Amino acid sequence: MGYLSDLKFIAIVTICGCALKPSSPPASSDFSSNREMEKYAVVDRPVWFSDEEFDSKPTAEKKFDLIHTRLVITPVWKNSSLIGKATVYLHPHFISQRMVTLNAKGMKMNKVARINIKDTLNLTYQYNGEKLSINLDKIYQKTDTLVLFIDYLAMPDSIPPEISSDKGLHFINPDGSIKDKPVQFWTQGESENNSCWFPTLDAPNQKMTQEILITIEKNYVTLSNGKLISAKENKDGTRTDYWKQDKKHSPYLVMIAGGDFAVVKDKWKDMEVNYYVEPEYEKYARMVFGKTSEMITFFSSILKYPYPWDKFSQIVVQDYVSGAMENTSAVVYNSSFQHNEREHLDNDGESTIAHELFHHWFGDVVTCESWTHLSLNESFADYSEYLWEDFKYGKDAADLIQRNALHQYLHIAEEQRVPIIRYHYENPDAMFDVHTYEKGGRVLHMLRNYVGDTVFFEVLNVYLKKFEYGTAEISDLRKCFEEIAGEDLNWFFNQWWLSPGHPEIRVNYTIKNDTLRVMSEQLQDTIYSPVFRMPLDIDVWMDDKKTSVPVVFEKTKQLFSIPISGKFSTALFDGKQQLLADITELKPFSWWVAQYYQSEKFLAKFSALSTTADSINLPEVRRMNMTALDHPFWAIRKKAIENFRRYHGIDSSLIFEKIYAMALNDPKSYVRSSAIYTLATNKNKKQTKVFLAALNDSAYSVVTAAVNALIDSDVPDLLQRLEEYKTSNNPNIVVLLGKLFVKFNITGKTDWFIEKLQKQRKNDLYNLVQQFNNYLLKVGKEEQWKGAKSIGGMLKAGNYPFWIKMELYKGLENLQELPEIKQLYRDLKTNERDKQLVEYFKLLDEVGGK
Repeated sequence: MGYLSDLKFIAIVTICGCALKPSSPPASSDFSSNREMEKYAVVDRPVWFSDEEFDSKPTAEKKFDLIHTRLVITPVWKNSSLIGKATVYLHPHFISQRMVTLNAKGMKMNKVARINIKDTLNLTYQYNGEKLSINLDKIYQKTDTLVLFIDYLAMPDSIPPEISSDKGLHFINPDGSIKDKPVQFWTQGESENNSCWFPTLDAPNQKMTQEILITIEKNYVTLSNGKLISAKENKDGTRTDYWKQDKKHSPYLVMIAGGDFAVVKDKWKDMEVNYYVEPEYEKYARMVFGKTSEMITFFSSILKYPYPWDKFSQIVVQDYVSGAMENTSAVVYNSSFQHNEREHLDNDGESTIAHELFHHWFGDVVTCESWTHLSLNESFADYSEYLWEDFKYGKDAADLIQRNALHQYLHIAEEQRVPIIRYHYENPDAMFDVHTYEKGGRVLHMLRNYVGDTVFFEVLNVYLKKFEYGTAEISDLRKCFEEIAGEDLNWFFNQWWLSPGHPEIRVNYTIKNDTLRVMSEQLQDTIYSPVFRMPLDIDVWMDDKKTSVPVVFEKTKQLFSIPISGKFSTALFDGKQQLLADITELKPFSWWVAQYYQSEKFLAKFSALSTTADSINLPEVRRMNMTALDHPFWAIRKKAIENFRRYHGIDSSLIFEKIYAMALNDPKSYVRSSAIYTLATNKNKKQTKVFLAALNDSAYSVVTAAVNALIDSDVPDLLQRLEEYKTSNNPNIVVLLGKLFVKFNITGKTDWFIEKLQKQRKNDLYNLVQQFNNYLLKVGKEEQWKGAKSIGGMLKAGNYPFWIKMELYKGLENLQELPEIKQLYRDLKTNERDKQLVEYFKLLDEVGGK
């Protein structure tokens, strides 16, 4: 699953109801013994250390095993519910059982029965709103198949609003009251949310086959897992679609969706590869998803394991609660994947498509046995982005993925460091973080570098075949690597998967007596994280030739001596640039400049540009950056442009002439927009002409940069020049126009704001709500009341993240001089059900005496 904090686009702008039994963690690592030392040692704890204690979350106990689930369901639009009849096939795992408990949240039970060849027998049960405990008619042995029939009504809106994203089944604009917003329903099962719309054993260590029969208005389209077996029209104007999947997967991977979708049909070999989008985006579907078949071929090839499912469909829905989700053979994406050619220039989404596709091996074929081992799903999917980028666009593009993922992790690690595999966490959703994704992906990259490509991909094949249609934990992956590589890898798995933190390395170079002395130190707090063992290369350039010296860095302080046999120019610690580490190299500017010119690696060139950025006025550094402006890879050009924001030397006019041209003509939109932001740091008449020309750029990011550059300039007709964008729904453009309306005191735009608020994705709303609030402070009472009623409607509808609701309430709070708005504000606060907001209001009242 793609998590929201970071929809994994290449833009790189920097996201168990069963009974439980005790479980022991894996074999102890160095870190484990260090934790024991805390009891006796008085130490200063690092900033990232947390005292927060959470209960152990062992693998869900298996009293029963799911076999098959058959659902006959009808979504009910008028009250956002679902009429369901579930037939659940299961058997005792090993020990004989007289009772079975299913997860079933927010439902009304009408009937529970046991079915067999002879008869149907009603069963007694207890239901507490979350679990359905059924008293069986006899003791069932592990060889018996129990068939349960459950007639129920699922009511997802009864799920508390503070966890509304976890309600499993979502109805979008069900009464059609929001103009221009489609009527849809869709599901999101991960982590344990599908039990909000059908009774099941909602744990990742369960596997089952399935059938789903969905009855819906015949003008709508449905999608579910597996094959569409039939579509039968009914006399009442509805249609029943019969979907069947006969390969096992976990309950959280079950999905349904329905609404008015155009279906764009594609193929991989003879298999369906379809794209479901809103009709107005039908012509763009192949632009967004058109590389899918090539991805399937690539991943099937490198894994030596052909894509195993019945089809691969992808659907884009409104108001999705995540970035994307790898439901087996039916991936769901948020609405950012519906976009036109101009938006595609800034956000092609390919990395996310690769990520969700790779899950169909790692996550769907082999599933983590518990959320503790989520890395077996998400770290692999994260790393697939690197694999695809390397294959399709080359090593530089892949290394950019590597760099940005590493920096995302390091940023969070300043305040939080936990093991990738952890048994103590607040809830399953807490596992979907940079440790599981970005850190885990980088750890796999190091493992690949250590064992080599031949072993790495052979192990992936062995692992998939050994655990296919089943589950695994991290030790299973380790044993597969050990079996093929022929060596004990506990040291690697213990320090990288089972311990928190990362190496913080300082490298100091000196040359003495024709010897390069490389003093390497691990500076991380070794009470709370390990001293890491790191096999790596130190690259040395002599006579313009590179020599790679393999070393093992495994102490807190270690000296490596390398003979120099020619004219020395520079050295690079971790020559393959593959370590998950925060590395500081202390070396002269001339070494960094030589590193840029002599290393073939993007990461080495980029670090040379980054490290010397504050010294752009030095001639050799300036020349290096000027050379970088012509580099074939866009991220190098962009970095050099950014560095020149600090430059005001005597030849700046020559450099800025180059950047003028790049602002208008560079093939990459990120480079053009970066050039405009750099030019804006030193405004003159020529730059204004460039900015005005950029208003006609094909990419919205460039237009946004140009407007931001012009916003404080004396351009009297700026709004008129942007007239064509007033119908755009691009979030950056919409927020920018809102900002302009506020700056220039433009009134009469309340309806425009209301329309744009309704059309934006929830994740894009915050900045627009801020601008709307600012706008309402500057208009008359009539517009204020109209805007306040719109805000009130949004709050009553709910289903918005906490921070969005906070900003909406802030807008009303600022307008309380109008009595009717003051009353609306009070009424909404009184009826608010979101526990986070209720606690917030309570705190405000206590502090302010309101």
